[in-house]
Amino acid sequence: MHKGAGGELTGGALVSDVAIAAALPPGLAVTPIASGDGQLLLRGQLSAFGFSVGADAVLEALDGRLVIVPVGAIGALLSLTVYSDPRIHVDSVGAAPAPGGFQLSASAHVTG
Repeated sequence: MHKGAGGELTGGALVSDVAIAAALPPGLAVTPIASGDGQLLLRGQLSAFGFSVGADAVLEALDGRLVIVPVGAIGALLSLTVYSDPRIHVDSVGAAPAPGGFQLSASAHVTG
């Protein structure tokens, strides 16, 4: 994490595939598949009782929050806020492939 003189924040983290798998319930897998325009496209796969279903969602900055929005018609109805702090306005999020996982990046600025 780095804070610039004008209150700009930039940060990054190396997120391993092993750490993602450990953080999710059994049978659920999430993989970043694309990044651009301040968003991160994720692919989720749920496997249980011999059945498997997949869906895509976008992690994006929306009104200063980080939200996950399903791709498709249902996306307009559902969203999940994964980060919100009135002192920090998230501007964008992205990711790039890295050995064993991916490199997550975000930019934000301090409010007030």
